[in-house]
Amino acid sequence: MKKACQKFVSVLMVYIIALGLIFSSSALPGPSKQLIYTYTSVVHNNTIVTNNGTNIQSFYFSQTLNSLDVTLLNNDADNKISSNNLDATRVSGASLYNCHNYAWQYTPKHWIDYYYFDAPNQTQTTNPNLSKFWTAIGGFQHITSVTYAPNHAPFYKGSFTLPSNVPIGAKVVYNNGEHSANVISSTHFMSKWGAAGLVIHKPGHAPYSSRTLAYYN
Repeated sequence: MKKACQKFVSVLMVYIIALGLIFSSSALPGPSKQLIYTYTSVVHNNTIVTNNGTNIQSFYFSQTLNSLDVTLLNNDADNKISSNNLDATRVSGASLYNCHNYAWQYTPKHWIDYYYFDAPNQTQTTNPNLSKFWTAIGGFQHITSVTYAPNHAPFYKGSFTLPSNVPIGAKVVYNNGEHSANVISSTHFMSKWGAAGLVIHKPGHAPYSSRTLAYYN
Protein backbone atom coordinates (compact mmCIF):
# COMPACT_ATOMS: atom_id res chain seq x y z
CA MET A 1 0.00 0.00 0.00
CA LYS A 2 2.86 2.33 0.86
CA LYS A 3 4.50 1.75 -2.50
CA ALA A 4 1.21 2.26 -4.31
CA CYS A 5 0.77 5.61 -2.59
CA GLN A 6 4.30 6.67 -3.42
CA LYS A 7 3.66 6.06 -7.11
CA PHE A 8 1.16 8.88 -7.06
CA VAL A 9 3.41 11.45 -5.41
CA SER A 10 3.07 14.85 -7.07
CA VAL A 11 5.25 15.75 -10.02
CA LEU A 12 6.54 18.72 -8.05
CA MET A 13 7.78 16.43 -5.28
CA VAL A 14 9.56 14.25 -7.83
CA TYR A 15 11.64 17.16 -9.00
CA ILE A 16 12.31 18.58 -5.55
CA ILE A 17 13.69 15.25 -4.38
CA ALA A 18 15.60 14.61 -7.60
CA LEU A 19 17.35 17.97 -7.31
CA GLY A 20 18.52 16.99 -3.86
CA LEU A 21 16.60 19.51 -1.81
CA ILE A 22 15.62 16.88 0.74
CA PHE A 23 18.94 16.83 2.48
CA SER A 24 19.01 13.60 4.46
CA SER A 25 20.53 10.87 2.31
CA SER A 26 19.54 8.32 4.93
CA ALA A 27 15.88 9.32 4.68
CA LEU A 28 15.59 8.42 1.02
CA PRO A 29 18.63 6.58 -0.34
CA GLY A 30 19.35 6.06 -4.00
CA PRO A 31 17.91 8.11 -6.86
CA SER A 32 14.65 8.68 -4.94
CA LYS A 33 11.85 6.18 -5.09
CA GLN A 34 9.73 8.71 -6.96
CA LEU A 35 12.33 9.04 -9.69
CA ILE A 36 12.48 5.24 -9.96
CA TYR A 37 8.72 5.08 -10.39
CA THR A 38 8.87 7.74 -13.08
CA TYR A 39 11.66 5.94 -14.94
CA THR A 40 10.63 2.35 -14.40
CA SER A 41 13.49 0.82 -16.39
CA VAL A 42 15.95 1.55 -13.58
CA VAL A 43 18.01 -1.54 -12.75
CA HIS A 44 18.77 -2.12 -9.05
CA ASN A 45 22.00 -3.55 -7.69
CA ASN A 46 24.12 -2.70 -10.66
CA THR A 47 27.86 -2.35 -10.09
CA ILE A 48 30.57 0.10 -11.00
CA VAL A 49 34.10 -1.29 -10.83
CA THR A 50 36.57 1.34 -9.66
CA ASN A 51 39.99 1.84 -11.18
CA ASN A 52 41.49 -0.26 -8.38
CA GLY A 53 39.02 -3.12 -8.91
CA THR A 54 36.56 -2.37 -6.09
CA ASN A 55 32.85 -2.95 -6.64
CA ILE A 56 30.56 0.01 -5.92
CA GLN A 57 26.80 -0.50 -5.86
CA SER A 58 24.87 1.71 -8.28
CA PHE A 59 21.48 2.18 -9.88
CA TYR A 60 21.48 2.11 -13.66
CA PHE A 61 18.96 3.99 -15.82
CA SER A 62 18.57 2.43 -19.26
CA GLN A 63 16.66 5.45 -20.56
CA THR A 64 17.17 9.20 -20.47
CA LEU A 65 15.13 12.06 -19.08
CA ASN A 66 12.44 13.31 -21.40
CA SER A 67 12.56 16.91 -22.60
CA LEU A 68 9.89 18.11 -20.16
CA ASP A 69 11.76 16.65 -17.19
CA VAL A 70 15.01 18.23 -18.39
CA THR A 71 13.34 21.63 -18.67
CA LEU A 72 11.71 21.40 -15.25
CA LEU A 73 14.91 20.30 -13.52
CA ASN A 74 16.99 22.95 -15.30
CA ASN A 75 14.51 25.66 -14.34
CA ASP A 76 14.38 24.44 -10.75
CA ALA A 77 18.17 24.60 -10.42
CA ASP A 78 18.36 28.02 -12.08
CA ASN A 79 15.61 29.36 -9.83
CA LYS A 80 17.37 28.00 -6.75
CA ILE A 81 20.56 29.78 -7.80
CA SER A 82 18.87 33.11 -8.53
CA SER A 83 16.44 33.14 -5.59
CA ASN A 84 19.24 32.46 -3.11
CA ASN A 85 21.70 34.82 -4.80
CA LEU A 86 24.29 32.08 -5.14
CA ASP A 87 27.72 32.37 -6.69
CA ALA A 88 26.86 29.41 -8.90
CA THR A 89 26.49 28.74 -12.62
CA ARG A 90 24.78 25.73 -14.14
CA VAL A 91 26.99 24.47 -16.99
CA SER A 92 25.06 21.42 -18.20
CA GLY A 93 21.50 20.14 -18.45
CA ALA A 94 19.68 17.63 -16.28
CA SER A 95 20.52 13.94 -16.65
CA LEU A 96 20.18 10.66 -14.79
CA TYR A 97 23.38 10.43 -12.78
CA ASN A 98 24.21 12.05 -9.47
CA CYS A 99 26.93 13.94 -7.60
CA HIS A 100 28.80 10.90 -6.27
CA ASN A 101 28.99 9.36 -9.73
CA TYR A 102 30.28 12.58 -11.28
CA ALA A 103 32.82 13.40 -8.59
CA TRP A 104 34.42 10.00 -8.09
CA GLN A 105 34.31 7.99 -11.30
CA TYR A 106 31.84 9.16 -13.91
CA THR A 107 29.88 6.34 -15.49
CA PRO A 108 26.90 7.37 -17.68
CA LYS A 109 23.38 6.77 -16.31
CA HIS A 110 24.57 5.45 -12.94
CA TRP A 111 23.45 6.75 -9.55
CA ILE A 112 25.69 5.97 -6.56
CA ASP A 113 24.41 6.17 -3.01
CA TYR A 114 26.62 6.75 0.01
CA TYR A 115 25.80 3.45 1.67
CA TYR A 116 24.78 0.04 0.36
CA PHE A 117 21.08 0.48 -0.31
CA ASP A 118 19.70 -3.06 0.03
CA ALA A 119 21.62 -4.13 3.12
CA PRO A 120 19.47 -4.71 6.24
CA ASN A 121 19.50 -1.82 8.73
CA GLN A 122 21.63 0.16 6.32
CA THR A 123 23.64 3.05 7.70
CA GLN A 124 26.57 5.04 6.42
CA THR A 125 28.96 3.28 8.77
CA THR A 126 27.72 -0.32 8.87
CA ASN A 127 27.08 -0.74 5.13
CA PRO A 128 29.47 1.59 3.32
CA ASN A 129 29.40 2.04 -0.42
CA LEU A 130 30.86 5.36 -1.58
CA SER A 131 33.64 5.22 1.03
CA LYS A 132 35.12 2.21 -0.76
CA PHE A 133 36.63 4.74 -3.16
CA TRP A 134 39.00 5.81 -0.37
CA THR A 135 39.10 2.85 2.04
CA ALA A 136 39.95 0.10 -0.45
CA ILE A 137 43.57 -0.78 -1.13
CA GLY A 138 44.90 1.46 -3.88
CA GLY A 139 42.05 3.93 -3.50
CA PHE A 140 41.99 7.67 -2.90
CA GLN A 141 43.74 9.03 0.18
CA HIS A 142 42.17 11.29 2.78
CA ILE A 143 43.96 14.66 2.87
CA THR A 144 42.11 16.62 5.52
CA SER A 145 38.67 17.47 6.89
CA VAL A 146 37.57 20.94 7.92
CA THR A 147 34.56 22.39 9.67
CA TYR A 148 33.31 25.01 7.27
CA ALA A 149 29.72 26.05 7.95
CA PRO A 150 28.56 26.82 11.53
CA ASN A 151 25.51 24.57 11.19
CA HIS A 152 23.89 22.06 8.85
CA ALA A 153 21.80 24.54 6.87
CA PRO A 154 22.45 24.76 3.11
CA PHE A 155 23.56 27.90 1.24
CA TYR A 156 26.29 28.97 3.67
CA LYS A 157 28.05 32.06 2.26
CA GLY A 158 30.87 32.55 4.70
CA SER A 159 34.49 33.11 3.67
CA PHE A 160 36.32 30.07 2.36
CA THR A 161 39.99 29.15 2.18
CA LEU A 162 41.06 25.99 0.39
CA PRO A 163 43.49 24.10 2.65
CA SER A 164 47.03 24.57 1.36
CA ASN A 165 47.61 20.82 1.03
CA VAL A 166 44.52 20.23 -1.13
CA PRO A 167 45.32 20.20 -4.87
CA ILE A 168 43.08 21.25 -7.71
CA GLY A 169 41.22 18.12 -8.85
CA ALA A 170 40.73 16.76 -5.33
CA LYS A 171 37.43 15.14 -4.34
CA VAL A 172 35.22 16.69 -1.66
CA VAL A 173 32.62 14.95 0.51
CA TYR A 174 30.06 17.15 2.20
CA ASN A 175 28.75 16.41 5.67
CA ASN A 176 29.58 12.70 5.91
CA GLY A 177 28.26 11.80 2.47
CA GLU A 178 25.43 14.19 1.74
CA HIS A 179 27.11 15.46 -1.41
CA SER A 180 30.31 15.09 -3.46
CA ALA A 181 32.15 17.64 -5.59
CA ASN A 182 35.44 18.23 -7.39
CA VAL A 183 37.83 21.09 -6.58
CA ILE A 184 38.34 23.10 -9.78
CA SER A 185 40.01 26.22 -8.35
CA SER A 186 41.03 27.74 -5.04
CA THR A 187 37.56 29.28 -4.70
CA HIS A 188 35.11 27.03 -6.58
CA PHE A 189 33.92 23.45 -6.84
CA MET A 190 32.01 21.67 -9.59
CA SER A 191 29.27 19.23 -8.69
CA LYS A 192 26.11 17.57 -9.93
CA TRP A 193 22.94 18.68 -8.14
CA GLY A 194 20.92 15.47 -7.99
CA ALA A 195 19.33 14.84 -11.38
CA ALA A 196 19.84 18.49 -12.29
CA GLY A 197 22.92 19.58 -14.20
CA LEU A 198 26.54 20.25 -13.34
CA VAL A 199 27.08 23.47 -11.43
CA ILE A 200 30.22 25.52 -10.75
CA HIS A 201 29.81 27.07 -7.31
CA LYS A 202 31.49 28.32 -4.18
CA PRO A 203 31.65 25.57 -1.55
CA GLY A 204 28.66 26.71 0.51
CA HIS A 205 26.61 27.97 -2.43
CA ALA A 206 24.74 24.71 -3.00
CA PRO A 207 21.58 23.04 -1.65
CA TYR A 208 23.55 20.81 0.73
CA SER A 209 25.03 21.15 4.20
CA SER A 210 28.66 22.21 4.06
CA ARG A 211 29.15 21.79 7.80
CA THR A 212 32.10 19.45 7.24
CA LEU A 213 34.16 19.17 4.07
CA ALA A 214 36.42 16.12 3.70
CA TYR A 215 39.07 16.16 0.95
CA TYR A 216 40.57 13.19 -0.89
CA ASN A 217 43.11 12.75 -3.66
